[in-house]
Amino acid sequence: MPRHGWYENLAVASRVAPRILAAYCFAQNFDIVCGDSAWNRRHGQGQFEGRTIPFGCLIDFRPQPEVADKMPKGSPDSVLGLFFGYKMLAGGLWENEYKAVDLREFKDLDFSGWGSNSSVRIQTVREAVWLPTSIVF
Repeated sequence: MPRHGWYENLAVASRVAPRILAAYCFAQNFDIVCGDSAWNRRHGQGQFEGRTIPFGCLIDFRPQPEVADKMPKGSPDSVLGLFFGYKMLAGGLWENEYKAVDLREFKDLDFSGWGSNSSVRIQTVREAVWLPTSIVF
């Protein structure tokens, strides 16, 4: 009998579900329906101008300064990671900041148990690069 089952996938999903739901709800706000979006109606600042990146897809990002300082000399300026949503301000405002997790954070992580996603460092970054033509999860 296989050792991995649906319950282990559920355990992983339970760790990131709150972030998935937050990213989904935020994306619904800037979706244009009948010529306007909830984002524009709420804030009156025009349509959302940020990147619309699917949660969990592979991105390149520049790590936060305190993380970049600990990287070996000569390392690339950007690292591969997963998109973990948008950093929101009070009132639902957004100031061009994304949430990202370095792929190396998942290296020795145990996905078989229930718990929180506090085992990975979620970084706040200003720039996330991805290609909409080749979305990788």
